[in-house]
Amino acid sequence: MLPIVYGQFGVRLSRQWELVSEASGIRVSGDKLVDVSAAVRYRFNNQWDIAAGYRYHSKLTDSFEFYNDVAYRIPFFGNAHSWKRSFCSSMGPGIFLLEG
Repeated sequence: MLPIVYGQFGVRLSRQWELVSEASGIRVSGDKLVDVSAAVRYRFNNQWDIAAGYRYHSKLTDSFEFYNDVAYRIPFFGNAHSWKRSFCSSMGPGIFLLEG
């Protein structure tokens, strides 16, 4: 079992507009990983949306044989398709709520 911290947060501004953010982090021995993102999302309908935002990703590996310290600062733009929401809603990575 790994000591990981994860959280996600969203605020609906109107029927179509949302602010969303997500953060995760882990630290084991000399290794550290941090991943944080924030975006604004526009929903065209129940199945299609677009988002634009910013992601920060940092990884530090410090062991006897290997050292690596890298950080990325990435602006992004993307679109997504959601399958029928009444069947299965995501509540985070690997966690799904089945609805009938």
